Amino acid sequence: MKFFAVRLNPDTRETKPYSAYPSLAEYKGIHKNSPMNGFHECVNFLPENGVVKGYLPPKHLTELRESDPFILITTTAATAKDGNKIIGVQVGCKYTEEIKRVGSSKNESQLNLVYHYTCPETLSLLFDHPLEEARKLVVDPLRPWIRGPVYKINSKSSVKKILEKAIKNGAVKKSNQNLKKILEYIDSDKTKLIASSLEEVRTQFDIEVDALESEELSTVKGVAKPAQKEVSTYVYERSPKVAAYALQRAKGICEGCKQPAPFLKKSNNLPYLETHHILSLSMGGSDTIDNVIALCPNCHRNKHFGQ
Repeated sequence: MKFFAVRLNPDTRETKPYSAYPSLAEYKGIHKNSPMNGFHECVNFLPENGVVKGYLPPKHLTELRESDPFILITTTAATAKDGNKIIGVQVGCKYTEEIKRVGSSKNESQLNLVYHYTCPETLSLLFDHPLEEARKLVVDPLRPWIRGPVYKINSKSSVKKILEKAIKNGAVKKSNQNLKKILEYIDSDKTKLIASSLEEVRTQFDIEVDALESEELSTVKGVAKPAQKEVSTYVYERSPKVAAYALQRAKGICEGCKQPAPFLKKSNNLPYLETHHILSLSMGGSDTIDNVIALCPNCHRNKHFGQ
C-alpha cells in the first residue's frame, strides 16, 4: 500500500461536479485566480455515477502509475490564496492514464478537461472544512517537499494522524461512513482494495464501465495478464476501458446473435449488452479488446452466441 500527497488549486467544494462542466467564462475566472492551471487544478471530490474522477498535475510521480491502488491526501498549495490546507483523503485510487472528459456542448469541448485516476465514491472523503497546516502534517522533517506536485508519504501512521486530527478539529464526523471504510482499509494492511463481497467488486466495475462508455477510447488495448485482487476469493482485475470499448464497438448490436440490445441502461441510456471474454481469463485469456465481445443477456447466459 502506498500513500501520496498532492497539492492542487483551489478548493472548489462549492462548485459543480466535473460532469457539469463550467462555461468558458467560469473557466477563465478560475484560471485567473489560480497560480497553477485553472479548472484542471480544482479540488473536486463530487462523484459521477458512483466514481470520483481525479486530476493529477503534470510531472506527477511515476509510482502513481503502477497497478496497485493508492491512497491520496489532497492539499492546497502553500503559495495559493488561503493555501497550505488538507481538503480530503481518497483511498483505493486507480491510475487510468489521461482520459478526456466528454461534454456535449461546444463550450465544454473547448475546455479539454482530463482526468488521471478514479476512486470509489464510498472511499472518497471530502472534509467538512479544510484542515490547517497541511505541510506540517504531511511532510517528514527529514524529507522536505521542495519540488513536484506529488509527495510520497512513507508510513500509514502519518495518514491516520491526519484523520485523527480531522476528527478532533471537527473537519469530519467520527460517524462518517466513508471515514469508517477508509480506516478499515488502512488497517487491513492489504495492497489491494478489499470489497465486502464479490458482487460489490462487480458493481464497482460496472459503474466504471458505464462512466467510460461515452468517452473517446480509440487507443485502448488492455493487458495480456490481468492482476488478481482478493475479495472473499480471488477475482481477475479487469479493465473497465476494455469493456467500454467493446460496448462502443458493438453499437448496440449483440456480437453473438446480431440482434439489437433488448433494452437501454438506466445509468446512461445506452443499449444494454454484457461483455464476455472469448478465451476466459481463468484459462489464460487476455483482457484485451480482441478477446472481449459484447453480448445480449441471452447469448451471454447460454454461451452459444445465438447458434
